[in-house]
Amino acid sequence: TLNGTVITDGNDSYMPGAGGRVFQPGYILHSAVHKSRPDCHAVWHCHPIETTALCQTQTQLLPISQEALLALKKGISVHPFEGSANDVDEQPRLLANLGPTNQIVLLANHGPMVLGSD
Repeated sequence: TLNGTVITDGNDSYMPGAGGRVFQPGYILHSAVHKSRPDCHAVWHCHPIETTALCQTQTQLLPISQEALLALKKGISVHPFEGSANDVDEQPRLLANLGPTNQIVLLANHGPMVLGSD
């Protein structure tokens, strides 16, 4: 919910009035995207069962439905699972795998991260 949203200034400082708590592994990955992709204003990550199942396989998303075609049009990357993201050393590898234009990255053996421009 909005009450649990954490707002930062892009320099690893929290904005006054921000709610929620900071989950360090999530912050490490989300902040890397925010700092390097000015075209993206939102980074969303969760664990929907269907997409998380896809992240557990070696199979790529197939263009066999309207939803899949929409996702493929946004560009999909895969980032291998490196364990809990507790170190900023993972940020350059995540960004290299994401690339300069893709809006979806499947975190292997974990779940999706989706970028939004609006």
